[in-house]
Amino acid sequence: MKYTEGTFTIVPHIQMLTGKPAILQAVYLQLCKYAGKKDECFPKHKTLAQDTGSSVKTIKRCINELIDLNILSKKGRFKN
Repeated sequence: MKYTEGTFTIVPHIQMLTGKPAILQAVYLQLCKYAGKKDECFPKHKTLAQDTGSSVKTIKRCINELIDLNILSKKGRFKN
C-alpha cells in the first residue's frame, strides 16, 4: 500500500474512546478528518451519516455523547 500526502489524520484524545462503541469512534475519526488547522469542522450530519454508514439520528446521538465525554465542543457557525 502506498501512502500519499494528506491520507493521515491526527486523532487527539483517542485513548478516551477505548472500549466505547465502534460507531462513536467512527464518528469521532470522521470529525477529525474534517477538522482544519483551527481544530474546527462543520460537516453536515447527513455527510457524517454517509461516511460512517449510519443514520443522522445516530450521528446526533454520538456528537452529544462526545460532548458529554469532553472530547468535543459544539458551537454555531453563524452569528445572528
